[in-house]
Amino acid sequence: MLLFQDLTNTQVKLSFEPDQFERESHHVLVIVRKGPKFLLTKHSTRGYEFPGGKREVGESLEDAALREVYEETAIQIQNLTWLASYEVQSDEPFVKTVFLADFKKVDHFDALHETTAREWLTLRDIERHPFLSFYMKDDGMKAILTQLKKKFPLYKKHRIPSPNSKVRIYEVTYYSDEFLVKGWLAEPVAGAQEAIVYLRGGINQIGKVRGARIAQIAAQGFTVFAPHYRGSFGGEGKDEFVGADRQDAYGAVDYLAACGYTLIHLFAFSRGGIMALWAAVMRPEVTSLVTWGGVSSIYLTYEERVDMRRMMKRIYGGTPKKAPDAFEDRDVLHQLERMNAPVLIIHGELDTNVGFEHATILEEKLKGLNKPVTTRYLENHHHFVPDPLNRQILREALEWMLEQGR
Repeated sequence: MLLFQDLTNTQVKLSFEPDQFERESHHVLVIVRKGPKFLLTKHSTRGYEFPGGKREVGESLEDAALREVYEETAIQIQNLTWLASYEVQSDEPFVKTVFLADFKKVDHFDALHETTAREWLTLRDIERHPFLSFYMKDDGMKAILTQLKKKFPLYKKHRIPSPNSKVRIYEVTYYSDEFLVKGWLAEPVAGAQEAIVYLRGGINQIGKVRGARIAQIAAQGFTVFAPHYRGSFGGEGKDEFVGADRQDAYGAVDYLAACGYTLIHLFAFSRGGIMALWAAVMRPEVTSLVTWGGVSSIYLTYEERVDMRRMMKRIYGGTPKKAPDAFEDRDVLHQLERMNAPVLIIHGELDTNVGFEHATILEEKLKGLNKPVTTRYLENHHHFVPDPLNRQILREALEWMLEQGR
């Protein structure tokens, strides 16, 4: 339940759980979607807003939603579903129901009475629109737009060259917080029942996603989505090295869920390890997690990677002693009890990029919490494992993932 005051200083309660208010709802707000865009109508005095209004005597809320949208925009809608409700504590308190709907058909539009225009806008355009109605600017609407980004994270998508004729690759732009972030999506031509979020290592352009790698995984029958992380490859924002950019990993899970996948795995390499652990914590519905040469402790990374300390101090605001909150915020090891996914740890015992201790610390923490964990420690190997062993381990890891989904 979200409590807030709107821009008229009226107290409002917003809930994304049904049946939270005793008062019966007599008002509707309808969010109509057509692809990545949503329908707004222009009120003659208030400005741009989602269509809606009050239901008439003997009318259901669903019928009111259909009627209000058509009266205000001459657009027919379908697939009406409940999204939220809110209670407004005005002089005459009322409850309004928020519906989602899909575009069906458009008829000729004549601007009438209070409604003077209709417009299709992306969520980004809505957030930045200069002439919004007052209720489109309050904390409740911000929460609703955040929910919409999670349900409909795709902003745009276009195909790019693939190194494998059996795999299609697309560049995807998706919502992550207030930013538009880039990623690559690899889909087997034959289709896939399960999906993987591939979380790369490095920062910015270092350790970038390789098309050959995600195509190699996708060729084994998985759809693979690999975020570039914010601030990279034309994406907005700034990579904070496991800061707010963690949302890019959560958003990747949301994107695959929005595509209809119910079995979603996490496959991480290097820095991606800690990103995947956070994603498993924040999206406990993920099916499994593989971390290969993965970071698990941000403190240990600072200690062992002298060459990265300058970057970390710049981003975090200092050392672990001078900026304890920044390091504590990124420490996932004390959050692992919130995970449900079984974990496979793959790590070279001679790794100097991400020390072997990252693997053993993670294993001990998971076992201490009675979490399912499997290890594959590579006795004579470093951070990068050469072929053909690399391909063999990859196949075994993907087979392990499939077993977790059964």
